Amino acid sequence: MALPNVSDPGFDFKAAERRAAKRFEPPPWEREAFEELQRKRAEVEPKPPEPTNQTVVTEEQEGSPVEQAVSVTEGPAEEVAVAVEKNELDERQVIEMMALLAEEEPKLQEQTWKLALASALFVSALGSVMIVWGFAALVRARGTGVIGVAGALVLAVFGILFVSIAAWMAVRTLRQRGVL
Repeated sequence: MALPNVSDPGFDFKAAERRAAKRFEPPPWEREAFEELQRKRAEVEPKPPEPTNQTVVTEEQEGSPVEQAVSVTEGPAEEVAVAVEKNELDERQVIEMMALLAEEEPKLQEQTWKLALASALFVSALGSVMIVWGFAALVRARGTGVIGVAGALVLAVFGILFVSIAAWMAVRTLRQRGVL
């Protein structure tokens, strides 16, 4: 059975034509709200300052390169002052929003970190006991064969995992407290 030749005209698939994206139109029941939002946005948006003085350099002009430089002055100083004030307002708003977010965040209670450390200590003790039992079972399982040795090693490995998780819990808790 021969494989079809991919260069055959029957396999020449054309890419699907993409449609132009439609302009967003709000639903009729929200149209007034969108128009009001656009009016507010137009009032708030600063208009770009128009240059008041512009000199164009041509090849025919002679003189030093400094004299030939294009000089463009910014708009009136009032527009710059308004922009600075808007930045200050934005900064104040950001600070207020951050304060509100800080109030909404759950507070770290004093007892939770103690509970986390106690849990880590318990899991660590449990893991240590599992390691000791695993090695004790390994010593007793020498004559029983592969199953006894495998069971003892599995118990010891789980004990090591418990101790590792306990260490991770303790370190994470102490880092949250700022101790580590």
